[in-house]
Amino acid sequence: MAVDPVEPFRQAGKKLHGSKSINWIDDTLPLLSSLPLSAGCFDVALLVGVWQHIQRQDRDQAAKTLASLDKPHGLVIMSVRHGPEAASRPVYHGEPEEVIALAKSHGLELLFEREVGSIQDVNENAGVTWTWLVLQRH
Repeated sequence: MAVDPVEPFRQAGKKLHGSKSINWIDDTLPLLSSLPLSAGCFDVALLVGVWQHIQRQDRDQAAKTLASLDKPHGLVIMSVRHGPEAASRPVYHGEPEEVIALAKSHGLELLFEREVGSIQDVNENAGVTWTWLVLQRH
């Protein structure tokens, strides 16, 4: 299952990963209300370049939603962006400590944390870095 609210991104994903077994869904955090599955059904939830697009007042609900998606001992793997905002769409600053605290309040435990540089030249040149977090549901 792949979720993205941006149609061109979903189309690019479908083109790159043409498998009929991938269900592409138009939805957004904090609720992911169109997911056709019940809570606790995923082994892994992967968020790449997502958290910075969630407004601060919606982040607690987003963390709650992510925690509810995973099976017991399931993982949430996510990136947290640092650096200047993107010119093309809103970016809301966040810190790993904020994410970790929100995750913990919803039953997710930090397993791994690492800050890395950006792989995109434009972001690297702008000084954008990322912190990768791996969280596990109790």
